[in-house]
Amino acid sequence: MRNTTLTLLAICFLLSCNKDTTELEVPPFSAFPNPFVDQLAIYFDTNRFPNSNTVIYVLDGKGNVVISFDFNTAANFAIFQMSNYDKGIYYVEMELEGKMYNLPILKAE
Repeated sequence: MRNTTLTLLAICFLLSCNKDTTELEVPPFSAFPNPFVDQLAIYFDTNRFPNSNTVIYVLDGKGNVVISFDFNTAANFAIFQMSNYDKGIYYVEMELEGKMYNLPILKAE
């Protein structure tokens, strides 16, 4: 049930976002809570990419990078303090093995 809910949430966000999307694939990471207020945790599926180096990008709704964080997927999670950012839609992006993954997230007040 949880995966279905997350997939439906992702589809709703993708249909309303300003990003070009040609196919929908569930990213190897999730964001919690979503929507969030102050802190955002990114949890990574280590079964798909057990030990890969990447960069986590958090972009605002206009596509500007607001956070850039070097990350090794073996760490399993990262927490970002976002209390100083405006409410609205953001995107978590990361590239793994040549493929870009994108997850829309919502900052609430």
